[in-house]
Amino acid sequence: MPGVGSSKRREAVTPLAKLRGAILRFGQNAVKSPGKTHDNHCVTKGLKFRAGLYKCESRVEKRIDKRRKKDENSCVKNKLIEIYCTICQCNDNRFREELQRLSNNNCPQFTDEELITVYLWGKGQQLLTRKAIYNYTKTHLLDWFPKLPSYQAFCRRLNRIAGAFQVLADIWMKTLVSQNPGSCEFAVDSVPIMVACRSNSTRAKVGKPLCNKCYNATRKEWYHGVKVHVFSILRPGALPIPCAVQITKASYCDLWAAKQMMLELAPVSNGTLFADRAYIDSAWKEELREMYSLELTTPRKKRPDDVLKSGDCFSTYVSCRRQPIESLFNWMQTHSGIQSASHVRSLEGLLFHLFASLAFLFSLLLFYY
Repeated sequence: MPGVGSSKRREAVTPLAKLRGAILRFGQNAVKSPGKTHDNHCVTKGLKFRAGLYKCESRVEKRIDKRRKKDENSCVKNKLIEIYCTICQCNDNRFREELQRLSNNNCPQFTDEELITVYLWGKGQQLLTRKAIYNYTKTHLLDWFPKLPSYQAFCRRLNRIAGAFQVLADIWMKTLVSQNPGSCEFAVDSVPIMVACRSNSTRAKVGKPLCNKCYNATRKEWYHGVKVHVFSILRPGALPIPCAVQITKASYCDLWAAKQMMLELAPVSNGTLFADRAYIDSAWKEELREMYSLELTTPRKKRPDDVLKSGDCFSTYVSCRRQPIESLFNWMQTHSGIQSASHVRSLEGLLFHLFASLAFLFSLLLFYY
């Protein structure tokens, strides 16, 4: 019967409403007339109950945080072990030759594999300098690496094994390429590595056999350094995968470097190669089409008598298709600081900075992405 059901519902709801109103009145009375002990006692009980709930919630949150930290620490340890095992299991002859020691100290207590692991792990913790990596290892990872040498020996040995980082970068890059077969879209571009900028570029002397002075049109400034040329495989919704890398002087022409890389390495074929206006060359375009089945696609070069002054659809399309390689360069700079080499003081230090940064970036793509 509807009458009976509604009355029962009212009887069930009314006490809760009364209790809620009473609690609100107790709170108001406690504020307006603090002399009423009964009301104050009720409010105090309610506040204590709420405080108990908050304490329980905070305890639960602390336990969850502890579990999360334990899980993160276990993941961290697993990644560290994975990197170390990957380096130790590298049986490439070039890698072993770079680590070979022609001295009495041919079996150091702190091995070169451990040295490479420490450096790559420190880079993964966003530590961009050797001093920061060494201090982090000494503070947090000394149980894992108890035979860590002095800072001077640490830096000296890193410079000595720059070639090992180069071999690791080459091996991991080939592994990444083999994991992404069947792509038909590629991009080529270059990125400057600045040892000195602006007025310092004129009197800079670091790395003279490899570095020279050049103008950076993007930043509109002169710099002293080198240039890294990259062929990459474009992937939808992900970072491009570098498939060929070459280091030249800063003033070396992008087109010449790309031609040389295609002749020596032939990293890409059977698809479309996107590039900027620096790679416009009709003869090379025909050569790529005939020899490698590649269609070189660049923005249109602007001419004084051109009707389409700017903003034509084709150039905009090409710029959008090659935008991922610019994102790759930004990602490289953010995670490794490869473009900033102002801390370098020798040619050995510059080569180590380049090869170690590339090896670290390829390890990120291989183990984390």
